[in-house]
Amino acid sequence: MSNLIVWGTTVENIDHARMKGWSLGYSKSLDTWQFAASYDYLDSRDSLGERITRRMPKQQATVSVDKTWGAWKLGANALYVGNRTDLFGYPSKKVVLKSYATLDAYAEYKFAKEWAVQARVANLTDKQYETAYGYNQRGRAGYLTLKWSPR
Repeated sequence: MSNLIVWGTTVENIDHARMKGWSLGYSKSLDTWQFAASYDYLDSRDSLGERITRRMPKQQATVSVDKTWGAWKLGANALYVGNRTDLFGYPSKKVVLKSYATLDAYAEYKFAKEWAVQARVANLTDKQYETAYGYNQRGRAGYLTLKWSPR
């Protein structure tokens, strides 16, 4: 790839870049159970061998499971995000953002053909992490949602 435009603290034109990656996904339904998993690998480098996909992990994986009992649906999903780099300050210096894993869980009740109510807990383990340097993400959080899905 040539003449790639990237944005860091400034906009740059990278003369030559190599982008390699792949994704693998799987999903399966067994009766009232649904399973899904995915894995992504991304390795993008400039002509000097430096990674050009800042804040993006080299590896990321998700796993989810759902179970339906009549009008009820229970589920959980886990997310793993590998180490990645970010830029900080001026002049820019490279910092490493640590890998992290989060777990979410929910319960949903479908009370009409097009209506459901859902209670969800995000970041169940209250993991402290940052997706960009200096920007901590919310800890454990709860949500109550009224869902309308017209057909």
